[in-house]
Amino acid sequence: MIRRAAVGGALAACAAGLAGVEAGILWLIAGVWCIRTLYGRAPGVAWAFACVAAGLHWGSLGLGDIAAATRHLSPTLASGPPLTAAGSVVLLVAAVLEEARGQGLLSPRPPVAASSAVVLLAVVAALAVPGAGDSPLAGSLVWWAGAAAAAGTVAATCGRPARRLPGWVPGLLAAAGLGAVGLAAA
Repeated sequence: MIRRAAVGGALAACAAGLAGVEAGILWLIAGVWCIRTLYGRAPGVAWAFACVAAGLHWGSLGLGDIAAATRHLSPTLASGPPLTAAGSVVLLVAAVLEEARGQGLLSPRPPVAASSAVVLLAVVAALAVPGAGDSPLAGSLVWWAGAAAAAGTVAATCGRPARRLPGWVPGLLAAAGLGAVGLAAA
């Protein structure tokens, strides 16, 4: 009973983070890490570093603020100095690689699969897609969902090759990417 309540609270935190509330990236991290800890899974740092790096680049920890910034400029991957773009690409690769290693999307436990879906949606929203602009909101949501589905497909199908790599590789890649974005933001 307590586990269900904790999972429900964690999923609510994830939903709030995806909705764009202030400091929503922190809500996402807390929610996903709670779910994964409750089910004995590694929390994953690569995707968290990717979301924090996007927040560092745009000066906000809210996905809503990041969407507003990218609406007028371009996605994090394509904006700012080349060091930011390179760091963002490395972070995206690290996050997808980490999710592929964990095989969370293929988990028989719905909360674990949902947390992996949240991770991929958050990383894609933070790094790879522009915010809703002049196009209708439905078009933006389709674009976001399509990009997240593409990342999810890669994560789900590349699990076996990704597990052949040492477990520290995604974290190291993510740390390098975060460092690059941090240096560019300084």
